[in-house]
Amino acid sequence: MSFLEVFDPGLRHWREHKELQKVLVHRTDQAGSGPPPLDLDSGVIIVHRPQPPREADEQS
Repeated sequence: MSFLEVFDPGLRHWREHKELQKVLVHRTDQAGSGPPPLDLDSGVIIVHRPQPPREADEQS
């Protein structure tokens, strides 16, 4: 604990958070890509619906 952290407890939290970020590992290669992000500022959103599964009778 430094001298300034005595008078500003937020500095202690900030310092501990920065030290924790050095240790934590985020692996992005283990997750799926997921849908693209939505641009809400443009005012237009395009939603793609998946095709419903076809019945066996319709395929023959």
